[in-house]
Amino acid sequence: MAETLPQYVNIAVQLAGDAPRLVQLRQSLRSCMAAAPLTDEARFIREMEQAYREMWRQWCVQQSTYEKSENSLMKTFLHVGCGPKRKDKTTPGFNVPEWQELRLDIDKNVAPDIVGTMLDMSAVADASVDALFSSHNIEHLYPHEVPKALSEFKRVLKPDGFVVITCPDLQSVCALIAEDKLTDPAYDSPAGPIAPLDILYGYRPAMAHGNLYMAHRCGFTQKVLTGTLQAAGFATVAATRREHPSYDLWALATVQSMSEAELRVLALAHFPK
Repeated sequence: MAETLPQYVNIAVQLAGDAPRLVQLRQSLRSCMAAAPLTDEARFIREMEQAYREMWRQWCVQQSTYEKSENSLMKTFLHVGCGPKRKDKTTPGFNVPEWQELRLDIDKNVAPDIVGTMLDMSAVADASVDALFSSHNIEHLYPHEVPKALSEFKRVLKPDGFVVITCPDLQSVCALIAEDKLTDPAYDSPAGPIAPLDILYGYRPAMAHGNLYMAHRCGFTQKVLTGTLQAAGFATVAATRREHPSYDLWALATVQSMSEAELRVLALAHFPK
């Protein structure tokens, strides 16, 4: 082995003048080339395929890691009693790319992700969702069933989770009743005129057609709804009421304690403007 340039030149001159060695090299060169990996087509193809497979495997690993990272940034809210509605009909805070919707309803005809009721959400694992949204569902329960439903809500929420609930406001409805407007239209909905009687007991046309899921069996004021959520073990509660033409209550309750400033920010994201 040459260690210097002069040594390299000397070795090259000696090899070039070694006629017997050159003859042997010429005689063996073809067989050496034939045995070389570059001319072994089957081996070359196998190794190339193996290289492609390894590149594909590494890409899949990287892609899986990326997707997991992306998904870890997304949060899931359980849309309880969704009916035919989707994410865009929930709250401004949920209707953003960072939130994915999981729909639960008693009626399989609305194609929910999970068929279940507020009283039995056993198909939803403990502490598995970041938030829960329930619009105009809780009033369909009997009063003694409400604590059980709220217990189910709390069970499926993660420790830092929260629930957004909206339902009729009996205080503003009763103001109309006090004016003897029980059956007068309070407001117009896409389904038709809604009277205080419909808000109290359920939408009459739907029930007349056999949809008894629409029946109302209990009711709330802002004070009662707040107290009911607190009694169910929710640490922090914010609530608001809207009079004409909405006649509804909105409440946001958190599993863990939250400062007033944090609660206000969260409520602003999910309560209607």
